[in-house]
Amino acid sequence: MEQTLTRRHCADISVVCRHLTANSPVLKGKMLDCSCKGTCIELDQKIQEGSIVMIAATVRGREEDLPTLPEGFRSFTLAEVQWAKPIEDDGLHIYAIGLRYLSN
Repeated sequence: MEQTLTRRHCADISVVCRHLTANSPVLKGKMLDCSCKGTCIELDQKIQEGSIVMIAATVRGREEDLPTLPEGFRSFTLAEVQWAKPIEDDGLHIYAIGLRYLSN
C-alpha cells in the first residue's frame, strides 16, 4: 500500500465509480479525502489494484455549498487503484479504495 506525502483534505462527497470496460456496473460510494494526486473512496465492493476507473462526484447544488477543498477535489476524473482494504462500518463490509489520478 503506497502512502501519499501530499496534503489531504477531508471530504464527505457522494461519488460513482465505474471500470472502463463495457457493461461494467456503476458503484455508488463516498469520497473520504482527496489531495492533488489522488483520493480515497469508500465502496461496498473491492476493486483490484491496478484497475483504471472513472470516478464522478454526484454533488448537487451551488458551488458555495461544497466543502472548502483548495486542491485535489475533482468532480470527474480517471484514476488507478493503488490499494483496497476492508473496513467495517456498523457490521457492513465495505472497502476503502486508494486512487491515484491519471492526469493533472
